[in-house]
Amino acid sequence: MLDIYCLHVESGPLCMFSFPDYKALGILKRQFPNTALIGLTATATSHVLKDAQKILCVEKCFTFTASFNRPNLYYE
Repeated sequence: MLDIYCLHVESGPLCMFSFPDYKALGILKRQFPNTALIGLTATATSHVLKDAQKILCVEKCFTFTASFNRPNLYYE
């Protein structure tokens, strides 16, 4: 039995497509289809999001999106 409590990838969307190891993360979902998986990003466009879902083998998933406009974030 394999227990994975947290898998965290600290990388931007473009890096995911540049490194083979990130592309291989989809193997986890194929080998363990009933395992819960969460992916989080603050910057992915809709095109990048679709590509990431395909690569990670989670095309039929719930997706929650919000505007890129974040008024609570500002630069001083």
